[in-house]
Amino acid sequence: MSSSDYISRKSRAYFNEVAKYYPILSVSGPRQAGKTSFIREMKPDFDYITFEDPDIRQLFYEDPRSFLEKYDHNAVFDEAQNIPELFSYLQGMVDKDRRPCRFILTGSQNYLMQHNISQSLAGRIGLITLLPLQLGELKDTSYWTDDVYELMHRGFYPGCIVNEIPTSIFYKNYISTILERDISDLIHVSSKRNFRLFIKLCANYAGNMINLTNISNLLNVSATTVSNWLSILESSYIIYFLQPYFQNFEKRIVKTPKLYFYDTGLLCHLLGIKSGDALFHSKHSGHVFENFVITEKYKKAFHNGDEISLYFLRDSNGVEVDVVEEMGDDNIMFQEIKSTSTFNSSLAKNLNKFQSKSLNISKKVIYNGENLKVNDVVYEGWKELV
Repeated sequence: MSSSDYISRKSRAYFNEVAKYYPILSVSGPRQAGKTSFIREMKPDFDYITFEDPDIRQLFYEDPRSFLEKYDHNAVFDEAQNIPELFSYLQGMVDKDRRPCRFILTGSQNYLMQHNISQSLAGRIGLITLLPLQLGELKDTSYWTDDVYELMHRGFYPGCIVNEIPTSIFYKNYISTILERDISDLIHVSSKRNFRLFIKLCANYAGNMINLTNISNLLNVSATTVSNWLSILESSYIIYFLQPYFQNFEKRIVKTPKLYFYDTGLLCHLLGIKSGDALFHSKHSGHVFENFVITEKYKKAFHNGDEISLYFLRDSNGVEVDVVEEMGDDNIMFQEIKSTSTFNSSLAKNLNKFQSKSLNISKKVIYNGENLKVNDVVYEGWKELV
């Protein structure tokens, strides 16, 4: 990717703010989210050391102290999880000298990165999450399209977009890389075929509550194994969970979380959807659109360094509100997400099914249509997510 193809990231301001206060920064996120390009944009004068290179790893282990004397500040350590001892050495170094932004850590195996950070660097490290591109980063580029189905099908990984790699090729290789390099140490070799099937099963649960028992029966593995595999996908920023909101409502509320994917392009690939047009006609289009909207909310918040509290609401009769967003001071917003482009007041029908005596509730429908307000419900087109 040439510098002219680079899409600038909204995380710049938050990165600069965090860099004022911590001696070490960690930039985490899914593989190929653009972490390395982002760091090089932010700190072009830093030395860049990748521990993916076996020769570099050998140099470190031959004489760790001399190695770190050479790179005692203004250094980026990529694939840092490959050197677990690095974290303890850095702890000692920054305890003696807490100059801000001495080191930047990143890596593709987030499960191991998080473990090492929590063990050695708590309180010494500023955490930055970089997810795939958000709408606001694409809007003023040549890669933008007003066709939301094309956007969702292509997905939001920078390398796929700027290099114009066919999605069938990009996501096939993406999944293989995850299996062979990122999680191979976390699952048994004989489980890899099952794990590939497991990821596809997860795609079919996107936007739904996941049933551990059903998946364990289909794959002939234990529910504990399924739970562990979900944790691996979650720590790798492949999936996330939306928790149920069950406070202050006079109904029996479901307490099982719903599963979503961080990238709709990967989701479409796993579902076998070959194009934006195929997505438009797919039975999965509603859930993919819901996934897209909720993930955009998280991207915008994470990249700005903001807190966001999103939930869903579902009662024992199956009546559901797609998103409950806490707005602060006992204010919440009910949000329904619909892929249709046609206004109909019935889109908001579930927003009136839940009442609370202690909360102030506002109401919104996010859909593929025009902005308007009808009674107490705001109808908002998806482009407002920019």
